[in-house]
Amino acid sequence: MSYLRISKYVEAIKFAEYILDQFSPLRPALDEYDIIVISSGNFA
Repeated sequence: MSYLRISKYVEAIKFAEYILDQFSPLRPALDEYDIIVISSGNFA
């Protein structure tokens, strides 16, 4: 089974506000370099 690379998930999150109007108020958390903050763990 092949999994998507993390870059594809980041890309999907970054552009979700332009694709899905129902999620438009949501914004990804960005660091000081405008890179999406990624977290891993049991419920991430």
